[in-house]
This record gives sequence, C-alpha cells and structure tokens, in this order.
Amino acid sequence: MKRDATRMNPNRFLRTTRLAGIVLAIGLLTPATTVAQSSSMPEGIVARGTAVVAVEPSALRLTMSIQAQGKDAKSAVRSLAAHKERVRKELGEMNADTDSIQFTSTQLSSGGNENSEQRQYMQMMQMMQRQMGQAAPDMDSVPTVYTATTSLKVDWPLPTKDADALSLLPQGLRDQISQRDFKGEKNKPEIDEESLEKMKEMQAMMDENYGYSIDSSNSGGPNILFVGKINDEQRREAMKSAIEKAKKSAAVTADALGVKLGKLKTLWPTENGGSSGASSYSAYMASEMYWSYDEEEDGEVGEDITANAIDGLRFQVSVFAVYDFE
Repeated sequence: MKRDATRMNPNRFLRTTRLAGIVLAIGLLTPATTVAQSSSMPEGIVARGTAVVAVEPSALRLTMSIQAQGKDAKSAVRSLAAHKERVRKELGEMNADTDSIQFTSTQLSSGGNENSEQRQYMQMMQMMQRQMGQAAPDMDSVPTVYTATTSLKVDWPLPTKDADALSLLPQGLRDQISQRDFKGEKNKPEIDEESLEKMKEMQAMMDENYGYSIDSSNSGGPNILFVGKINDEQRREAMKSAIEKAKKSAAVTADALGVKLGKLKTLWPTENGGSSGASSYSAYMASEMYWSYDEEEDGEVGEDITANAIDGLRFQVSVFAVYDFE
C-alpha cells in the first residue's frame, strides 16, 4: 500500500540541531525535497551516495502524431481510420513489433472561417490590408478544413548489438517514415481547386503578417528513442551501492569532525532513468518507510529507460542519508 510521505508525524524524529559545524545540504535535494520541506531537517550528518547502471538497449521506439484532413468532421475521421490501417500494415512490412503498436484516441480540430480565433485574426488582417489599399481575400469564401489526429507508439526489436550499426537505425527509420508519409501530409480534404487556391492565399497572408496558420494540422515530427529495461535485481543492487557510498561519505565527515558515526536516522532515495522522466522516491524515517511514486501508465516505476543514443541509457539511484553521531 502506498502512503503519502507528508503524513508522517514530525515529533517522532525532529530535534533542534546542536552541532553548528554540520552543514545540511537542503539545497541539493532533488524530489526528496518534498519530504524534507514538511518540517525542519532532523539533526545529524548528511551524506549523499549515487550509483549509475548502464542499461542494455533492447528496442527502438517511435512516437509521432499522424493526421488526415476532410471537408467535414466525418470525412476527416474516416480518412484517419484508413490511414491508421495503412500505417499498421506498413509497420508490419518494416518488421516492427506489431503487438507494440498503439494509437491514442482521435482528436478533431478545424481551421478556416468557422474557427473563432482564426476568424478574428483574418478579420484584423483584412481590415489592415484594405486600409493600406491592398487587395484582401474574402474570408467567407475560405472553406473550413477539419483535421483528425492521433498519436502512434511502436517498438522495433534491435537486429544487432553492434554500436555503429545501431547508431544508423534512427536516421534510416526517419527516412522510411518520410517516404511512406506516416504523418499523413498527403491526406488532404477533397475540395475544388478554387477553394484550395483561396486557402493558399489566406495562408500566405497569415504567414507574411503574423506567422499564424489557418491549418490546424501542424504537429511535431517523429521522436525516435532507444529503449532498455531495468529489472528489480539491478534496482536493488544500485540502491545498495548508493547507500554504501552515502555511509562512507558520512564516515569521512564524522572522522573530520572528531565524532563517532551513529545509526541511520533518515533516508531519501530517488530513481531516474534516461530521458523517460520516470522516477520514484521514498523516505526512511524512524524505522518506518513512507512511499511516494511518479508512475508510468502501466504502473511500473521506471521499467522502460529511454534515450536518444545508446550511451544515454542509464539508470541512476541517489540517496540523501542523515546519520546520528556521538
């Protein structure tokens, strides 16, 4: 069962600091600061230990937004459904792990004369151009375009362990994505040439004056990352190593101060892996453990470690410990 770290009773472990020579490194705390800020830091010798585990890459992951446009909402959604099926089929042809393919729920947006924000921009632009004696396209004649979007996530098992060969995979995948139009830039609405020309005129006017797009289909490009897995045994060993380093550091401080290092009073561990941002932290205080997590959707804390490059696949554990002294 998870318990909020802020529910602890401060009277069980807090006392006034009596050793002025010991500097408490509160400013260095990472997510553990959340625990420490609930009250003043308990007295003692503060030490930090860090352990880093190199994680073996196991897959290449693609995440990106894909889209389709239509002259109305229904045609945009239908077009996106057909595009998703094509992408799914081609991912199989590209030897992707088809079981890993995930699409998020469809989001629908519109651009053109029915979008109130864009309409205000266009009205202002028209007024300015007419005041300067310039011709301005008729806003009411610009058709509304609907854009349906979804996000794709898919993994590829790595075909080799050779570092040089693996470094070429992301660019090769980007090239294939572009050639196959996974994003869906060719999924344009079925509108007549005259309406299409008016859209281009209006877009050119918006770009020139404000850099504002009437096309709501603009979205980010593909994000390609290497993926590695961290198991429970690796996590435990990293935690043990970090705690051991913290204790050794505290022993050095105690020796320099001419005091004897006592028992562990408080511990704040933090975990972070690669660029995934996944982290967890806990607090050990007065022989009780209080847990708090930042979890991923599947409920596993930091199971997937991701990075742009193979050497960036690192799992790090840091601990801040407070020891008693005599």
